[in-house]
Amino acid sequence: MKLNTSTIFVLALGICLGIGLDRTLARPKKPSLRPNLAFARKPITPRPPRPPRDPVPVPPFVPSAEFGRITLDKLDAAIRVAMTPGSYKDRDELLHKLAESIDPADVGAALKAVAKQGKLQVRYGLTQRLLSRWGRLDAKAALAYAQALPVSRARSSAFGSVLEGWVQQDPDGATAWVNQLPAGPERNQLLQASVNTLATRDPAQALDFLTSLAMTPQTHALQGMLFRQWAEKDPAAAAAAAATNSVRDARLLGSIAGSWGRTDPEAAIEWVKSLPENSCKHEAICSLCSSLADVDPKSAADFALSLPAGEPQSKAIASVASQMAETDVGAAVSRVQQLTNRIARAEALERIASPWAQADPQAAAAYALTIEPGRARSDLIRGAAESWGASDPQTGLAWAQTLPAGNDRSQAIQQLVNSWAATDPASAASYVLSQPSGTLQNNMANSLVRQWASADPGAAAKWATANLAGDAQNNALNTLAGIWARQSPEDAATFAAQLAAGTGQNRAVGSVLAAWAASDPASAAAWAGQFPEGTLRDQSLQRVMSFWGNQDPVGAADWLHGLAAGTGRDLAVASFVGAVAHTDPPAAATWAESIGDPKQRAFEMEFVARAWLDEDQAAASAWVQNSALPMAVKKRLLGSGGG
Repeated sequence: MKLNTSTIFVLALGICLGIGLDRTLARPKKPSLRPNLAFARKPITPRPPRPPRDPVPVPPFVPSAEFGRITLDKLDAAIRVAMTPGSYKDRDELLHKLAESIDPADVGAALKAVAKQGKLQVRYGLTQRLLSRWGRLDAKAALAYAQALPVSRARSSAFGSVLEGWVQQDPDGATAWVNQLPAGPERNQLLQASVNTLATRDPAQALDFLTSLAMTPQTHALQGMLFRQWAEKDPAAAAAAAATNSVRDARLLGSIAGSWGRTDPEAAIEWVKSLPENSCKHEAICSLCSSLADVDPKSAADFALSLPAGEPQSKAIASVASQMAETDVGAAVSRVQQLTNRIARAEALERIASPWAQADPQAAAAYALTIEPGRARSDLIRGAAESWGASDPQTGLAWAQTLPAGNDRSQAIQQLVNSWAATDPASAASYVLSQPSGTLQNNMANSLVRQWASADPGAAAKWATANLAGDAQNNALNTLAGIWARQSPEDAATFAAQLAAGTGQNRAVGSVLAAWAASDPASAAAWAGQFPEGTLRDQSLQRVMSFWGNQDPVGAADWLHGLAAGTGRDLAVASFVGAVAHTDPPAAATWAESIGDPKQRAFEMEFVARAWLDEDQAAASAWVQNSALPMAVKKRLLGSGGG
């Protein structure tokens, strides 16, 4: 076939375009710090409906309570029955019966079969129930199975299920096993999982289990969790158990009182009255009053007023007033105004100031001027100013000018501007500039910029740089940079980089880095690494590494490897060492030894040694003895035998 000139030209052009496109696609792209926020979405083509399938015949299955054990060859059929349509409660009941029906000798093989199930509910629910049963029947074999699993959440969950069954059958053996576990996240998870599960079935048994363990912050927290759950179900039993075990935790007793007050107020009141006179009783009274106010405000108020005069009564009255104000501000205000006890009235006013001022700023402001100076008066004035600033700034400003000169007036005007800026920042800005220069104007400017930056950081930045100077500008830009960086760190970084060198820029850069490093430390570090050599760069790298080392120590360490030697690297490494010394002492020790400055290196090595000695004394001692630390430091760390 002959090709004419036009055809040859078109083919050649196509080949050239293909080669060029191939080279363009193959060329490596220049890395960018800006995240790619957009991505192409392929159109979704709907799948054609599947043809109806003939129903799969399900062999009949009846739980073992009536028809004996389930053998492995019947397991799949039993699972299909358990997953037939029905309520979650019914399905959960069937899974429980199914787990109890499997022959004890087949539990290990059944677990392997269940692991292949595609449905998560079956795989998870049946596995946990089987392991719990295995823990009751043969804890040693069940533990061996769990220990063979790879380290993961599934492994911790498996241990928790085994422990749940084991505790029911042999609490002493289970307790001994938990106590010998090394301290760490897995032990904490096991304790929490087992206690939480036991608490739903038998809170008394869960409490016995907890009290058999050594008291630590972890077990104390678990005890609080247990009693809170218990109080929701049976507050009377929880209260009796607290008395039997001499519980002296104010929050715990408060949670019992609060739960009991919602179900049986009279019994709860009598129990609270019987408690010894101490801070725990005071907490219980406040919690009870708060819960009573939900169901019967009058009874709550009467109970609070029946208490002896003093701090517990004042707090109880304040608690009732606060709860009442959530549903009926007017009734709460009326109650509080009738109080003759000055201290109780002031404390209650503090609790209802905000809702009262929001509902009726004029009444709240007028009443504020009738009471003595103090927190209640200040809260009412600030609340009225906040309400007027959002709804009627001019009326609010006219009112603020009638206040006596001093702190109340200054706070009112500043709060007015803050609320005003949220709805009309340009008008609020004009007012700020019309005021005399000084501390009040500077504070108003900072409040204005804080609010404005939340909605339009670019406009707030333009106004601050054009209209403010000195400390007022530095403070405002520092505030703005942090807020802007949480919204768009790259835009905030560009803004901070364009500022004039000096204190204002340094503070703005610090605010940007603090916000950016919390969300994307790698990008923050890349930006800080571009700064010219000097104090700002050194301090910036140090600041970023303190965040990064805690969030992602592996990524932070990888980045540190590429950092050139110098003061900046030393400070960044020191910050990294501080972040990981307690979680990975060997790695922290290696990095501390790499610091160039001798004094800084010795300081960080000693810091790591102390952290390491708390975690693993033998390994830490060996490292200290073989390290380049001065002999005097070794002796100080290890004692007289440190040589």
